[in-house]
Amino acid sequence: MALVALGGAVGSALRATVAVILPGNPLGATLAVNVVGAFLLGLVLEWLAAPGEHSGERRRTGVRLLLGTGVCGGFTTYSAVTEQAAELLRDGSAGIAATYALGTLLLGALATLAGVGTAALVTSRTGDRRADSAAVDGTVERSADSPAAPAAPGSTEDSDSTEDSDSADGSKGSAR
Repeated sequence: MALVALGGAVGSALRATVAVILPGNPLGATLAVNVVGAFLLGLVLEWLAAPGEHSGERRRTGVRLLLGTGVCGGFTTYSAVTEQAAELLRDGSAGIAATYALGTLLLGALATLAGVGTAALVTSRTGDRRADSAAVDGTVERSADSPAAPAAPGSTEDSDSTEDSDSADGSKGSAR
């Protein structure tokens, strides 16, 4: 709960800063924070979903709460979109209200996809660099979701032995 509150305070302060920077354009300021926030949320969530050293469940949950729910939740303000669209409707600008509301949703969705794509590209390149450095120094890095290499012929490993392993859902269990 504290992580969400801390992140929300930071996100809200950032949103207020954008409103100060764009004082005469509340629709533009709201659109900007929502599109940027959607991009950042897509980026953070995809980064957290990627396998790697940061993928521990506790760390992933804490970062998601701090940055996703907290910062991005405090930064974005889709409630302001509805309030501003309602005000435009009251002023008789139904076309602008509809364009603004639907445009915000569409641009937010596209920004989220762009954030997801950016994170996927960055994490795949990071994984490529780790694989390249492992090939150079002779080490092998295996993620929790990649299958174990089969035992070498003539080795003392018994293929029917029981060993602790991480299951796909992250819990500990026995694999045969």
